[in-house]
Amino acid sequence: MSFTLVIKPEAIKETAEIYAYYKEIDQRLADRFERGLDTVYREIQRRPERYAIRKKNYRHLQLKKFPYRVVYALIGQEVVVFKSGIPAAGPARNTGHRDSDRSTLIGRLKGSMPQQWCPAKAWAGIS
Repeated sequence: MSFTLVIKPEAIKETAEIYAYYKEIDQRLADRFERGLDTVYREIQRRPERYAIRKKNYRHLQLKKFPYRVVYALIGQEVVVFKSGIPAAGPARNTGHRDSDRSTLIGRLKGSMPQQWCPAKAWAGIS
């Protein structure tokens, strides 16, 4: 059975923020994050029913080697990604990249977000 992957704008935004953060540290780290996310997207598109429903109708899949998970739901023939930057251990866990004032972090990252990057854009058909 073939499924279509749909990535919500909020998930694209979260992904871009995380990528920009890792890029500030090291480009190779950002590239590994991008590849890990791409692997998760391919996996949930290929076998979305493999992962258990955790809350309401949402399923989660952890990125390997990164403290994030993707939250998605299977709606008909679509795999809809709602979040791509949820800390794996829950919101109380300090992953080290969140500023105490989230608006400060977003403002700081907006200037450094690469325009050409976002695998989520490619999956969602956004150029």
